[in-house]
Amino acid sequence: GADGYVTEVSLTTVKVQNFDKTITTIPPYALVSDSFQNWRGMRECGGRRIKRSVLLDASTVRFCTPEETERLLKEGLAQKEDLSEDVVNMRIFRSYMQRYLKSNPGIRPDLLQMVRTLQPTSEGIPVEIYCFTKATDWIPYETFQSALFDHIIAILPRFGLRIYQRPAGLPEKSGRKSVMRPCRGNNNPAIIWYSGFISVPL
Repeated sequence: GADGYVTEVSLTTVKVQNFDKTITTIPPYALVSDSFQNWRGMRECGGRRIKRSVLLDASTVRFCTPEETERLLKEGLAQKEDLSEDVVNMRIFRSYMQRYLKSNPGIRPDLLQMVRTLQPTSEGIPVEIYCFTKATDWIPYETFQSALFDHIIAILPRFGLRIYQRPAGLPEKSGRKSVMRPCRGNNNPAIIWYSGFISVPL
């Protein structure tokens, strides 16, 4: 498909220069029969949208203890208005991120900013960041977005939260270790097939 700027329009073809500088030629009727994305609005408003989620491990979402609440207040990660209800660490994190976006000089303050929890999935609980950057060119935009999510991933442990990972990527808490065992029914000693990781006592 085409993803870029229209450089030429004729009765028979429309030429689009993609962001990687390649040229795509499409028939004019494709702009009527198919859907397309117009980047002109982004250029004119001076903001480019970020809409991306981080998946939190549901097992790390919990109520904060009084000691944790006090620490978050001292570190500036929470404010007193965040503590008017039951203090859940994920809600405190959302409130922190909302303030972080509002104070970030690289984000358009006049365009929509939102941090919300989406419907939980088998891969974790999505927390979506929605805002518009001042940078609209591709490289500055991606650099800013990467730095934003670097900060999010690094700050999560301060709230007692963790990015979701498949269980095989985490150490087991029961004092067991993962080892590989050959599949049963393999009668050829020269070929060893492994069925995967299993847990055995240390």
